[in-house]
Amino acid sequence: MSVIRPTETNVFDVDDIDLLPPLPDIGLRIIQTFADEFITGNEVADVVSGDPAIAARLIGVANSAYFALREPVSGMREVINRVLGVDTVRTMALALAMDRSFDTTACPQFNPNTFWYAAIRRSEQSEQLARLAMLPLDQRTLCHTAGLCGQLGLLALAVLRPRDLGNALAVLPAQPNSILVHIDEPIDASIVGLAATIASHWNLPKAIVAAFSALEQGAYDENPVSAVLASVDVLSGLEPDAPLPELAWVQSLSVSSVDLDKFRRTCCNPDARSSADALIVD
Repeated sequence: MSVIRPTETNVFDVDDIDLLPPLPDIGLRIIQTFADEFITGNEVADVVSGDPAIAARLIGVANSAYFALREPVSGMREVINRVLGVDTVRTMALALAMDRSFDTTACPQFNPNTFWYAAIRRSEQSEQLARLAMLPLDQRTLCHTAGLCGQLGLLALAVLRPRDLGNALAVLPAQPNSILVHIDEPIDASIVGLAATIASHWNLPKAIVAAFSALEQGAYDENPVSAVLASVDVLSGLEPDAPLPELAWVQSLSVSSVDLDKFRRTCCNPDARSSADALIVD
């Protein structure tokens, strides 16, 4: 498998990014469906069915003990219409497509299931906060996709620097969100910057690359998508009874403190129900 390699200065060479396998075609087609407000469940099912391996995995999730169906499903249209719904299928299918481009076996401490569980939750949380902020549809869609893709740098580090990442994971808290939020410190690498480079290499929407770049520069309040992503990270890391932070980028979303607190206590609660739970059961 082709991999990217770090330079001695710990800055990832753009030329090395070219060695990263391209995003599978199914991934690009799924991203395109997010931009279609009127797409039907059957149309999404037909797109996902174009990749038999991903379709089989999602059918397995739908038939898992988590959902306890009386009658099993056998096709993607049933999966969408009876069990998972359009948004969950798109999110899980995109995650499975992206996962193919990284072989993380050299870092046994890195658990892909844990990573994608946290990424899917972050994607859902980002979209929900974007709704609370009353962002337009196109920006809500970007928040959903960016929430899923924002930690791709971790996957790359599991390939590029498996020993360093393994050592960091060994000393960090076991909660997925804690790993995603705090991994930059022990690794001393810009994960979101690497995510921006990967997103550009994969020809993801330019607005996603711009949001990641704003995150890397700390310009959260200058980009609504980066403001949502940064706010989700902060709110997810709060203790249940901690006061809401008075941060410019959180306030830039114009969400009331009552709604923010409710969002923090429900959507950002690690015990909150999520479609990602089905991946663990499966």
